[in-house]
Amino acid sequence: MKHLKPILGLLLALALLLGTVACTADKPKEQAEATDAPAQPTDAPEVEAYTPDPETIVPDSPTDAPEEKPTPEPSADVPDAPEVDITGEWYSNYYGVLQVFAFNADGTYTLTYPEIDDAVVTGAWVLDGDTVVLDEGAYYEPLKVQDGKLIWKDVISDAVPFTREKPEDVPVPDVPVVPTDNSAFYGVWKAEYITDTANTIRLSADSIGLNLVLRIDEVSVVMEVDEDPEQTLTLPYTVENGVLTFTIDADGVPTGTHLVLLADGTLQMTMDGEENADTIYILVPIK
Repeated sequence: MKHLKPILGLLLALALLLGTVACTADKPKEQAEATDAPAQPTDAPEVEAYTPDPETIVPDSPTDAPEEKPTPEPSADVPDAPEVDITGEWYSNYYGVLQVFAFNADGTYTLTYPEIDDAVVTGAWVLDGDTVVLDEGAYYEPLKVQDGKLIWKDVISDAVPFTREKPEDVPVPDVPVVPTDNSAFYGVWKAEYITDTANTIRLSADSIGLNLVLRIDEVSVVMEVDEDPEQTLTLPYTVENGVLTFTIDADGVPTGTHLVLLADGTLQMTMDGEENADTIYILVPIK
């Protein structure tokens, strides 16, 4: 029965189509019968055929033809697209380091690294369409204006985006606290900053720096570096006086690594060894 209804519908459609064709086919037959009937005689006098004089023929009125509308010409008063205003400060995370471009209205610029040192690079800039040319012919490559950002590709790096949004200030490590139990360490932690006595470098997701994650549970610490399975380590740990300690193999040298909870909810990581003496990693919870 499921297949019967479609078949019946198809047959009904064919019947209607045949009926329409049959009606259409009868019309030529009726027209032919009317043509075969003998012509009726008429008493009307014969009229001489009229041949018009070509000189008296009046051409059709031009109003019978569709009126052609003129194509509007572009207005000469349409202004060009406004030039982009790039004056002011632009910020970027360059290999984890805050980098600031300041473009001045007088055509000069400064490039600074506030978290690293007091060095200032200065020069001149020119806006050419969507390209910011810095000291044409010098070391620095031009910047491109794109989607509200300035994209800079210098001679040693990939494209670095600059935005108007100023990043938050680098926090100063808070004071250590001693947790009531080890569960305060449990969870997933991501390195956000690395600092020493002079410099602080951001390690956030949008930087081109180190991507370091620690996963801590009741038994072990799993250290992930740049999401590379070959650089993932699962290590046992101990906790003493509020300090979680585990050991990693740094170039063949066992190196003690220590985690301390801070009052602001972050985690401070330090490593043994003279070369690491002043280095502090600040990790934030991500789960």
